[in-house]
Amino acid sequence: MRRNYSDRVCLCLSVLLLFYIGWYVLTSSNFTVRFRRDSAEELAYKNAIKLSSPMMENRQICSVDETNLILLIISVSTHFLQRQSIRETWGSMSDMFGIHSQRLFVIGYRPGGNLHKELSNEAIHEQDLLYLTVDDHSVTLKELHAYRWLEQYCSTAVYIFKTEDDLFVNSILLHELVRELKTRPNDTKNRYLYNISLDSLF
Repeated sequence: MRRNYSDRVCLCLSVLLLFYIGWYVLTSSNFTVRFRRDSAEELAYKNAIKLSSPMMENRQICSVDETNLILLIISVSTHFLQRQSIRETWGSMSDMFGIHSQRLFVIGYRPGGNLHKELSNEAIHEQDLLYLTVDDHSVTLKELHAYRWLEQYCSTAVYIFKTEDDLFVNSILLHELVRELKTRPNDTKNRYLYNISLDSLF
């Protein structure tokens, strides 16, 4: 009877030991992956801070001989679908009425998750992302730093149209207005462009 009791105790201890080993291995591997991912992100962030430059940018966005209009779109790092929707709709109209435009999405820094890797892939593939080191929640800081960046790398652009990724823009009207401002600046009367919130369409 005592032997059976000892065997049961040993069995329970063995099971608990196996559970502990499995838990330790699992949490250790997750920690290692997280550390590697965060270390790459942290390194990119620190280098950008040290150099006073964005984490990701495309300095050739205004390399075209005549870029008349910059579509400056303030976005949030997690708004992948919103940015892609703009690329496939009103943001895809880059040449109309003799006016050439370029879109530029501006996002800030938000640590954690797989954001850094996903944003890196997006920046490489789309070439229209300005990934800043400022707080992703601060629209004001993102806008100010974006204007500073444009002044340095897109000084040839005559017009800048600022909007956000939850708004719909009439690109045809916008390009037409820029053409009028460019060709007949003295004859152009006051014109108004309206951003329509996508939320109001549903």
